[in-house]
Amino acid sequence: NKSWLRFGGIGIQPAELGKLLFIFTFAKHINLLRYRLNRVRSLLMLGAHLLAIMAAIILPSHDVGMSLPYVFIAVLMLFSAGLSLKWFAGGAILACAAVPILWQVLSSIQKNRILVLFDPTIAPDTYWQQEQSRIAIGSGKLFGTGFLQGNQTQNNMLPEKQTDFIFGVAGEEWGLVGCMVIVIALMALIFRTFFIAYHAHGQISSLICVGVGSMMLFQTYENIFMCLGIGPVMCLTLPFFSYGGSSIATMYLALGMVVSVSRREKTRRLKG
Repeated sequence: NKSWLRFGGIGIQPAELGKLLFIFTFAKHINLLRYRLNRVRSLLMLGAHLLAIMAAIILPSHDVGMSLPYVFIAVLMLFSAGLSLKWFAGGAILACAAVPILWQVLSSIQKNRILVLFDPTIAPDTYWQQEQSRIAIGSGKLFGTGFLQGNQTQNNMLPEKQTDFIFGVAGEEWGLVGCMVIVIALMALIFRTFFIAYHAHGQISSLICVGVGSMMLFQTYENIFMCLGIGPVMCLTLPFFSYGGSSIATMYLALGMVVSVSRREKTRRLKG
């Protein structure tokens, strides 16, 4: 894909920073429509908002995977805003009905990334990355082989070990215990983000926190599932653990927004 903008030795991934822009604008858009959120026209406007952002990502870069977090963020933000469950049920039915059409649009590489989850022999080259990750995680067993002692990771047999497959490194060198520590730490952070969203005074502040929590939740589980070979490779980083300028900057900026909301709520409570 063409997801990166290069300026000399510096690479910027616009779709990463675009998540923050989307969270801001979508929160404001929902807030403007809050009294008529369950009307068809309002949903069409919000759907157009989402599709416009996705098109801005997919058309120039051909990176479908990077656009999927936006869908998850939008769904959870709409749910927290009080959208009726009947619309979610209808959307799920339409999404299932559209699968055969969307399948025809996907390229052969994108199809293989899904098919190998059921039968790796369909495209061994496509599944090779995930196979190496599974071998690394399995070899770590309970406590791992030790920091910088992993055979797969230190001998460069695990591709993109510093970014997309960082969880494979943790599995081999820190074992199941280390992996559980990572999952618990990230889930505690995500839970805290949703907790702040629940107690936020204003709807926009609450929706911004929900958007940030949704972004971290989706990327955490997609990255872990990808490394375990039970989810397709979508090149999404593991929050706060994967190397990457645009990715880590986006995560810290997003967390800064949540902290800002939390501090403002504390100040408001102290003032009565």
